[in-house]
Amino acid sequence: MTRDSDVDVRIRLLNGFVDPRPLTMLLHKQDFGVIWSNGGIFIVFAEPFIKQEIYSAEKNSWKEWQLKSELEVNLWSFLPFFEKEMIIINDSSGDELFYAEKPNHWTPILTKYLKNAHYTATIHKSFRFNSELLPILLNKYKEPIGCLLATNTNSFMVILPHLNNKGDLLVELVSSLLPEIKPELFPFNEGSKWINRIDYELNEVKIIKSEIEKIIDEKEKLIFLLNQKIESIKEKYSSLFKILTKTGEDLVEAIEEVLNILDFKNVKNIDKEIESKNTGLPRQEDLQILDIEPSLLVEVKGIIRLPREDDTFQIVKYITRRMKEWKKTTVRGLVIVNHQKNLPALDREVNPFTEQQIKDAKHNDFALITTWTSFLLVKGMLKHNWNKDNIRRKFYKSGMIDRIPEHYVFVGNIENYWEHHNVVGIKIESESIKIGDRIGYVLENDYLEEEIKSMQVEKVDRIEAKIGELVGIKTIFNKDELKKKIKVYKVIQ
Repeated sequence: MTRDSDVDVRIRLLNGFVDPRPLTMLLHKQDFGVIWSNGGIFIVFAEPFIKQEIYSAEKNSWKEWQLKSELEVNLWSFLPFFEKEMIIINDSSGDELFYAEKPNHWTPILTKYLKNAHYTATIHKSFRFNSELLPILLNKYKEPIGCLLATNTNSFMVILPHLNNKGDLLVELVSSLLPEIKPELFPFNEGSKWINRIDYELNEVKIIKSEIEKIIDEKEKLIFLLNQKIESIKEKYSSLFKILTKTGEDLVEAIEEVLNILDFKNVKNIDKEIESKNTGLPRQEDLQILDIEPSLLVEVKGIIRLPREDDTFQIVKYITRRMKEWKKTTVRGLVIVNHQKNLPALDREVNPFTEQQIKDAKHNDFALITTWTSFLLVKGMLKHNWNKDNIRRKFYKSGMIDRIPEHYVFVGNIENYWEHHNVVGIKIESESIKIGDRIGYVLENDYLEEEIKSMQVEKVDRIEAKIGELVGIKTIFNKDELKKKIKVYKVIQ
């Protein structure tokens, strides 16, 4: 609208900002309708069904703006069948994309752009839509996230998720595939490409293309099966990720499941027991581990900050109470804290406990551990098939529990890496190593292990390296993995 016009639109401000796209749909709706009614092509990267409160407004006789009526406008208002909900757009997001059917002429182009792609909406056809809606991409729930849409206007629409390098994709579609589908829209573009149409293809070429389609089909099936395996593994160990994100009873239950992964045999959820028996007893510790002596009381905390004294010291009250109740002194505590839970684990404080909190834990016979440390220990155990006793024993210590398993003996630190020879330089500080030993590297978020097969000290082959020496070891890992100052351990078999 012009500045001097007596007709305008007004947009209600929600969430502190105005999304201009629904209004753009309104302003260009007529132009889009002309294109659709005359056999055009639309390429749409799908977004959710975003609605903006937009009102028509007019100036009254006193030159004051007055709202007249609300306009039915949303992000998909550019064509009538979206407004009338004949096509339903649902808000949904993810990054797992699969082809909806056997490979077709869209497959070779789209495959190039699926890496790092994601979707933010699913597309469904309502019973009121009588024309064709052909899915070409699905999410893992078999919902369409990309499709071809056509009506009797001879137009068609390609609705796609957010693929990688959209600009390159559009150039390729306009220069190759779309001219083949609708050559009448590209009169100067086809050239001699018509000779590649199926109508003119040699039979031998058809056979080869059929073989290619079979290979692509088999690949897609294999990828689908592998993705199913990934989902199954993630589901099996979902509790490992919940201990990094949850709080309250959800966190307690996730910790309980992780303790079961570690093969603790007698773990009790005390809050559940109190609730099921309806005893009305006051709050107790969250979990009990009663496998061996001493009995272990577990208090679980999920917090968005660093732990305070009342978060860590409350367990002492429960220890004293259980000692009197059970008439024994062999009772210890374990405090598991999911600190700064709203941050990615690698962005959190590595040691959230104060020096005084650690001293109190040692003095009162209880242990402190973060869920991130617990996650890393279990992840390393699963990766390297460690004996679970080497993790379980750590939970019975006092003070702060670190992420070094019981069968790791400190050797020294990485001081250099000679990339040309794939040799890592380790300063031996507290434990000698020799050919045949297995060593472990403790990374920020992982554990790497390898057997020593070759070593040198001052360019002389050695069978053993002793404390104080700088030893070069031939390694299977690269420079990006084995950085300076990473701690090295001997893995006791």
